[in-house]
Amino acid sequence: MKFTPLSLILFLVTAVSGSDIVTADKAHDDPRANIFDNENMRHASLALRRLMQPSAAGMKKTTDFAAPIVEDIGSGPDGGRLLLLNNHNSLTIEAKGGDEGRLLKSKKKSKGPKAPKLTKLTKSSKMSKASKTSKCTKLVAENENWETWLPDITTFTPIFRPATDNELRRIIESSKKYGCTIRMMGARHSWDGMVMQRKEEDVVVISLASHTTEIEGWLDSIHPESSTFRIGAGKSWYDVSALIRPHGYVLNSRASGAYFSVGGVIANMVHGGGRATGFMHDDVVKMLVLISDGSFREIEGGELKYWRSSAGQLGMIIAIEMKMHSEAIPFVTGYNEGQPTFDLEKGGLNMERERTVFPSPTNAVDFVQFISDLTSKIYQTHATYDSAQFFFDYYSNSLNEYRTNFSGPRFSGAVGSFPDAAKAAQYDAATKANVDIYPDVAFSGGDESSINEEILCATICVPPTGPDGDGSPCIQVPSTIQPGKLLCEVPLEISAVLSSQGQ
Repeated sequence: MKFTPLSLILFLVTAVSGSDIVTADKAHDDPRANIFDNENMRHASLALRRLMQPSAAGMKKTTDFAAPIVEDIGSGPDGGRLLLLNNHNSLTIEAKGGDEGRLLKSKKKSKGPKAPKLTKLTKSSKMSKASKTSKCTKLVAENENWETWLPDITTFTPIFRPATDNELRRIIESSKKYGCTIRMMGARHSWDGMVMQRKEEDVVVISLASHTTEIEGWLDSIHPESSTFRIGAGKSWYDVSALIRPHGYVLNSRASGAYFSVGGVIANMVHGGGRATGFMHDDVVKMLVLISDGSFREIEGGELKYWRSSAGQLGMIIAIEMKMHSEAIPFVTGYNEGQPTFDLEKGGLNMERERTVFPSPTNAVDFVQFISDLTSKIYQTHATYDSAQFFFDYYSNSLNEYRTNFSGPRFSGAVGSFPDAAKAAQYDAATKANVDIYPDVAFSGGDESSINEEILCATICVPPTGPDGDGSPCIQVPSTIQPGKLLCEVPLEISAVLSSQGQ
């Protein structure tokens, strides 16, 4: 069982086996019906909050655990399950399903963006079948295999991370010459088959996470005169926030998280929406793209509609120009005879969150009332706020709302009509800290490390014991629903604890 840091904090975990589902007719005598209402669950939740909280020095996670001896890394080229065995000196890939075992040298994981090695493959190269070499490009990739961020899908398809336009062109030329199919990747938050089928052959995956274009005028920048900004498609939305927020600008519409790549969101029909806004890609006014003949083009006007949601089928989105909202604009409080009314003191982004717990239905009448109450709450929020996101947690029968409007104080950055140098400095420090914490998130999708059962059991301790408490020996938290087991050993309870992290 593995969990990733961002999934602990940002997602409501809802995957449990059928045998763990509690139905209403037996809820009154099943301890799982009140899984949140016990001291053990509260201890576990507090322990995980401490585990995932960055330290003050360097904002890095402080807990250091040995890597597991065996790690399931998903499917190989034949579709069989693969196990990664770690003996500290080498990594042995052992395949089930007809593949031979292979031995690869161990390498430390990259902590930040790196340019690819585009060395020509020679006859003297001693790379195995599951190596960093693509047989169709004859180039050596920086990363051995494409996988999803979980990773629940793993392949031996190489990933190239070009740093320059010339390197990018070279990969395209070589791929065309040797009959490769090029696929673009974002931050790996894709369902099976969206980037590639796991058994697909002769595929090259390209990430722009390390890329900076040399095309004039397309470096990362803001343009207050047009309320737009430009940024590379391989950057994350953390990078966007660091670019525009200290200057008094925010996005018109919002994503469910900042750890996606810019290009991955713009090239898909995902994220954004509100009372007066659509998908985030609707705010793109111009794109820099690279097509299959190796030439760059600027896309704007009516042609943009073909590139939004194109999923890389028309070419590569290299950089975008996107509209942004100024927090110096006065807040619209309503309309009078079709004309807007303003509050001249307000206009800055205001962010709120609320958790509503609904009574658990025990019969059909209760269930109908529950659906009515839930629907009413969602519609009320949508009618009141410019943008809102909802996460329903069925473990606790609660609705979590994350909503925004522009009812905060007007703000124009450190200078301008509504300057606030202290706030600008605060935003600058906070947004840059996010980029520093996740320097490669647009490539990794947030999977900076994995948390397995061993780590959970060493961390979920009765306060104040344990490595993230006062340092005393950990007094482990027992399971509430399975006598004789620890809470960290019961998937249902762990899922419930992880679910609580999003509230």
